[in-house]
Amino acid sequence: MKRVLLSVFTIILCLNVFGQRKVDISISLLAPANGTSINSLQPYPVTLQYKNNGPDSLIKGDSLIFEYSYGSSSSQTIDTPANILIFTGTLHNGDSGTFTFSHPLDLEGSTSGSILVCCELVAYIKHTGQKDSIDLTSTESQLVSCNTLNFEGSGIDNVSILRGSVSVHPNPAIQNTTFSYQTLTAGQVNLSLYDITGKLVTSVVNEYETPGKFEQNLNTENLKAGIYMYKLSTGDGAISGKLIIAN
Repeated sequence: MKRVLLSVFTIILCLNVFGQRKVDISISLLAPANGTSINSLQPYPVTLQYKNNGPDSLIKGDSLIFEYSYGSSSSQTIDTPANILIFTGTLHNGDSGTFTFSHPLDLEGSTSGSILVCCELVAYIKHTGQKDSIDLTSTESQLVSCNTLNFEGSGIDNVSILRGSVSVHPNPAIQNTTFSYQTLTAGQVNLSLYDITGKLVTSVVNEYETPGKFEQNLNTENLKAGIYMYKLSTGDGAISGKLIIAN
């Protein structure tokens, strides 16, 4: 009888440790609200609401990665730096919360009109100490929320919304990847790679450069598989993005 009870306990323990949690996350863009008038000379906070529709919970150490982008039907959509939410407690079925991006909506330009702002849940990561897995059952429409805003231009010509550019290929990367970036003005250039906790992993570029297009190779053989964030800082501003290592 004791052996039977021990076997049942072992099965239950294995299910709890190695099981799969199912979560259904939906997001909604709260601010700026739909129809808000924004001015190019003033930054605006971007806040979204996230909700766990169950059936299981997100726990302490789990994290969600959000992005917001802005643009219009007549211009290229510009992705902003990714932002990470790491849970310090449990988000049960039915619980919700709010998240404000660390980078406010800061537009430049001379043309007035409508502009579309969208928030998106782009990745989720389970606690590294847990041996279970997360099955995100949300539909694509639940993971994106957009509002249309009234954009009031500055009236100043020749002001570009782009502050340089950066891309990485291949992404996901296996063993090696290459960063391609462009600077618009001369100055100090810093291209850095961070893990999802914000810890600096490596400095890819740190030097003075003239305006132009550049490429820099990165050997990823010694990096653990996972999601990383890169950030390019120049005299034109800062641009960030995601790099997935699939070693």
